[in-house]
Amino acid sequence: LDFLNYDDESPWPIEADGQGYSLVRKVTNGPSYQASDWELSANRGGSAFGGGVVLVNEILSHTDLPQTDVIELYNPGTEDVNIGGWYLTDDPINPKKYVIPSNSIVPAGGYWAVNEDNNASPGAPLNYFGTSFSLSSRGDAVYLFSGDSQNRLTGYSHGTEFRATQNGVSIIRYINGAGNEIFVPQSGSPTLEVNRFTAFPDGYPNNSPRVELAVISEISYEPKDGGSEYIEITNISDQVLPLYDITSEQLGGDPNNNWSLDGVGFTFPGNQPVLQKDEIVLIVPKGVSANQFRINYSVPDDITIYGDEQGFDGALNNAGEKIVLLRPDKPDFVVGQGIIVPMIEVDAVDYDNDGQWPLGEGRSIERINNLIVGNDSTNWQRSQSEMGTPGVQNSEPVSGYSSWSKLQFDENGISGPGTGPIDDYDSDGLTNLEEYAYGLDPRFVSNFEDQMIVRTSETNGVKVLSIELKVKKSNDDLVLSLQSTDDFKLWSDIVEISSIDNGDGTITILHNQTVSDSVGRLFYRFLIQLAP
Repeated sequence: LDFLNYDDESPWPIEADGQGYSLVRKVTNGPSYQASDWELSANRGGSAFGGGVVLVNEILSHTDLPQTDVIELYNPGTEDVNIGGWYLTDDPINPKKYVIPSNSIVPAGGYWAVNEDNNASPGAPLNYFGTSFSLSSRGDAVYLFSGDSQNRLTGYSHGTEFRATQNGVSIIRYINGAGNEIFVPQSGSPTLEVNRFTAFPDGYPNNSPRVELAVISEISYEPKDGGSEYIEITNISDQVLPLYDITSEQLGGDPNNNWSLDGVGFTFPGNQPVLQKDEIVLIVPKGVSANQFRINYSVPDDITIYGDEQGFDGALNNAGEKIVLLRPDKPDFVVGQGIIVPMIEVDAVDYDNDGQWPLGEGRSIERINNLIVGNDSTNWQRSQSEMGTPGVQNSEPVSGYSSWSKLQFDENGISGPGTGPIDDYDSDGLTNLEEYAYGLDPRFVSNFEDQMIVRTSETNGVKVLSIELKVKKSNDDLVLSLQSTDDFKLWSDIVEISSIDNGDGTITILHNQTVSDSVGRLFYRFLIQLAP
């Protein structure tokens, strides 16, 4: 009936490649085979649902009065979005639970939030989402669906499921160093106005993820022949850390409930176990001798190893696994279910073999910085030791392209063609040097999206063009430069660039400039080169 051969290069609108826009046919009954027959959608996310992208940005689901549960939305675009008639729900199978009031506007780059409480006081607003559904402190879900004035779904949705949360701690949307969206507990107080007498409180930019108490610091999921899987946990709390419910029994706590791991079957054994300050513990599969593991891996005598009958059940998947460190909250009585022990996420690592995460291939993967969120492939590296570093300090971060190249290629028996900086060994469109800059594995095809973002905004009639590129912070042997052209023949260097530390092991290289409609179309590129 119809066909199209489009491209991701000029003269086709390049913003439709990886920046969230779609290609829209200018005239539906006109020609469609040339780039000039197409234009960009007005908003990120396309125009199928007739509006801009709005994201679930923060969820507060465990509160005591005067706090109330709150859902916050965020508009990342450059235009206001009217979400009146859209829907919020805690069940994606039943999307139309709560209808957002008409003419609810999420400003460009701004926030919109709604309380759950629907019985705050006589005369209080009745349009809280609590009139339609409630959020559970034991874990739940929040999804946003676009809708129109005819009460029809229009094709866009965004949301997440989440685990039990600590009282007063919100779950936030966070973009990690690899550019992936994850939802994690937030540090500090909720970044929204919690006011039970106002149905629609204000929202604010989120804080950083909550990284505290203890972390998963090393994982061996694909040991060499004769080796053993293991998980390493490190106390980062700067004090003795109880691994059990510390809520007083007078307030309903139960000290018999201990910390555990999800992804494998493991609960810390013993009566009220603790981790000493800076202590490291190792957990190996059930049936593996702790003594033999200590000998084989030269683990220091003062390191606790949970093995034999105290080890974890199951096995770590070489293709990927989500390992979650959990701590118990005080038990709840739930009608029809009895006593439920909510388990709060302390740390999570969702490793994979998709090319973003370092591959084990006989070695462990090690966390680079224990104070940066764990579920971030750019914060992990393949151990430089064949046996890993169980119970001792992790390997120093790989420094410099030559060391990185040796670890990726030479130590895996790969040499010769395809291994140079400007080569593309895995033929995924990224040179080896670019894979180094982005923290990827050059030997395996990556689904990594281009980290160059071009966006425009307008304030008081002044248009501003912003160009950004996110790379690993530790790669100090790289030279990054930005160039522009109007004919793809002569490229000019742009000197006015700055950098922003993202706090997740990456930096964003940024250039802003005012633009005029009288100026012809310009094209930009970042060059990634090794320092001389």
